[in-house]
Amino acid sequence: MDGADRCAEVSGYVSSVFGIARLLEEAGNRVNGLHGAVFLLDGPAGDGGRVLASRDLAVPSANQEGVPFGELRKDGEAVLERDLVIGGRRWTLALAIPPEPRLAPVDYPAWIVLVMGLLLTGALAGYTRREAQAKRFLVTEARARAAMARALRESEERFRMALRHSRVAVFSLDRNLRYMWMYNPQTGRAAETFIGRTNADIHAPDDAARLDAVKRAVLDTGTGSRQEVRVGAAPGVEQVFDLIVEPLRDEAGGVSGVICAAIDISDGVRIREALAEAHAEAERANRAKSRFLAAASHDLRQPFQAMSLFHHILTARLSDAKQMEVAGKLGEAIAAGNTLLNTLLDTSALEAGNVKPRPTVFPFQDIADRLNREFAEQASGKGMVLRMVPTSAYVLSDPVLLERMVRNLLVNALRYAEAGTILLGCRRRDGHALIEVWDTGPGIPADQLKLIFDDFYRCGTDQRDSGRGLGLGLSIVRRTAQILGHQVDVRSRVGKGTVFSISVVMVGDRHNPLPEEPTTSVASA
Repeated sequence: MDGADRCAEVSGYVSSVFGIARLLEEAGNRVNGLHGAVFLLDGPAGDGGRVLASRDLAVPSANQEGVPFGELRKDGEAVLERDLVIGGRRWTLALAIPPEPRLAPVDYPAWIVLVMGLLLTGALAGYTRREAQAKRFLVTEARARAAMARALRESEERFRMALRHSRVAVFSLDRNLRYMWMYNPQTGRAAETFIGRTNADIHAPDDAARLDAVKRAVLDTGTGSRQEVRVGAAPGVEQVFDLIVEPLRDEAGGVSGVICAAIDISDGVRIREALAEAHAEAERANRAKSRFLAAASHDLRQPFQAMSLFHHILTARLSDAKQMEVAGKLGEAIAAGNTLLNTLLDTSALEAGNVKPRPTVFPFQDIADRLNREFAEQASGKGMVLRMVPTSAYVLSDPVLLERMVRNLLVNALRYAEAGTILLGCRRRDGHALIEVWDTGPGIPADQLKLIFDDFYRCGTDQRDSGRGLGLGLSIVRRTAQILGHQVDVRSRVGKGTVFSISVVMVGDRHNPLPEEPTTSVASA
């Protein structure tokens, strides 16, 4: 045997050699007066069996091994055959009896001795064969056990390798919650110091009670559990574990203990708590800032109101053209600053939660009329046309906040549409009034449609261009819609225009039902 099949130790060998020709010779010598010849064949005599051994009982004969029995048979000889099964092989014993003298009864004992010898030889050969088979079985079983032992060692080494470089401890406890086995490569404490002890012997009383409660629940219910537990590793030092507990069952299926895996997540928990604390601090600072801006809004607006008043007085007293030009630019700067301040204050008020909606039922046409009067002149000054489609819809919303939302959409349209038409209208859809602002501006790319409602995002403009605002108008629209529970949508085609819509609950109309489709489109505008 070679390689992995080699036995652990060879103590010796057993072998048996039987001389069939010698056996026939000795049997023939013990019988006097017997005539004929005995042949041991490897097959039936009539089927061309060959001679394995032969013995002429009367006179010595030459070696006839390997000669077909048919060539040795003489005329007039009687042949008696008997099958022999020895050592798992089938042989044939043939007795060739010459015509004269005939076989006498006195020869029978010799033949009985011969046959008995052959039978004993077969029995010994069968016993030897069985012993060889038993030895082969033992060798095979030894190889299988050696292979299982190697596989077990390799599996254990892989298991230890996997845990050696991780922060996982694996252990099992009996029904009395005493440690039976443990593998914990991360601690400097030997695993043997845990065996046979309970948590009360190892941990502080509070920690031991907390750990036992988790494991006892699994013992009682037979259902696994996973919890985050905190254990004091040293005075002032706390460790956090992700503890996984599963029932350990005996052969009858009963719960005989628990097997546990404890993952050290202390570092992750510390990072998580630090992030939570930093986030809470940022939230507190943001709320403080929002409260400050909301509380100081009146004081911040007063200087701009005073500057506007002084600018109006100064303009009335100027007569020089250059001075009038400078005064005009000063007025534009004051107006722009006042607009930006109002936008920032509105955003802060929304963030601080100081804005409380007061919904009521009112005709949207009232808001549309005011905004039409307010923006028609501004649109005309830019060479644009503002069109308003009358509506009879009654809506449920806060009229002040809803007007502020539509105003911001109109300001946005005037700011970005260089020429063309702006359309303000309302249509009915699924029990809601869909308030829409259309423009024929440059449009918004599809990849930016979700970004335009973010704070300080200005689509397609230089971020340093203060003439286009701070990018808070649509952000205020989004926040106000969230407060009111309205849905704001936008559709746009680059080079064609954009439409913003606000979905408001409709409770009725003034005169006639609203048309299902708008009377004017961006293309016709």
